[in-house]
Amino acid sequence: MFEKFGKTIDRFIQNVSTETTATPIEVRSDAISAPYPTGDSAELRLELNVGRLNLSAGGAQLVDGTVTYNVEQWTPHVVTEGNRVTVKQDIGLHLLGAWHDMKNDWKLALGTGKPFALNIGKGAGESDITLGGVPLTKLELEIGAGKARMNFDKPNPSQASNVRVNVGAGSLTLLGLLNANAEQFMFSGGAGELQVGFTGESLRRSAKAVVNTGAGKITLNVQRGIACQITVKKFLSTVRLNGDFSTTDEEVYQTSAFSSAKLSSAPTLIVEINTPVGEIVLNEVN
Repeated sequence: MFEKFGKTIDRFIQNVSTETTATPIEVRSDAISAPYPTGDSAELRLELNVGRLNLSAGGAQLVDGTVTYNVEQWTPHVVTEGNRVTVKQDIGLHLLGAWHDMKNDWKLALGTGKPFALNIGKGAGESDITLGGVPLTKLELEIGAGKARMNFDKPNPSQASNVRVNVGAGSLTLLGLLNANAEQFMFSGGAGELQVGFTGESLRRSAKAVVNTGAGKITLNVQRGIACQITVKKFLSTVRLNGDFSTTDEEVYQTSAFSSAKLSSAPTLIVEINTPVGEIVLNEVN
């Protein structure tokens, strides 16, 4: 099974304090390629430190692409254990070094031939993740700090049990979540800006989502015509509405399609937002 949610961030912080050795080298690009493991329940885990991550849909391999870096300790390794493939780096940090001189860019393509579970653990930096057409059964993304953008620009050909995304601090943008074809969503952040977009082709089955943040701004975009009910649990936060939302009580908002969907047993989206301090914006979008 995958590590418990949050383990990667804890390990990252621990290693920052215990290992501060980094050996500079000339910029190097290593090819990454791993076939699907045997069996029907493949798992792919990506582990990287400070740097950039770019993911997109690929082809026949489970994962292939390049890692470009200039720290010896960041040499990537591919490890296959049973039905699980891990692409990872050793920790190599220099707290007194010039961060702008360090390079660690991952550009990988994910397989579309067979369903698999995807787990990503990342310390800090920018992430641009495009997952349209990738047949995912499960997705977990952990980022210590930085700017992350994830987009399901095409439908998931497989059914996903859940999608979980956590950013410790920074900004997180999630697009096309209707295309993820998942039953459960969980999004969390410590402080910063969180944009959650339930947009895409359609809501193919009923789903539940939980959004948790410490402080900052939450923007929830719901595609017009989707039957959605949103419960906001807040302390000092404010709520701003843009669209055809009705209020059933002080904390509950729903789209005009929600009541009729409940009567016809059509798919519904139930969202719970928990934040003590910040701004919450609920939008209906085309």
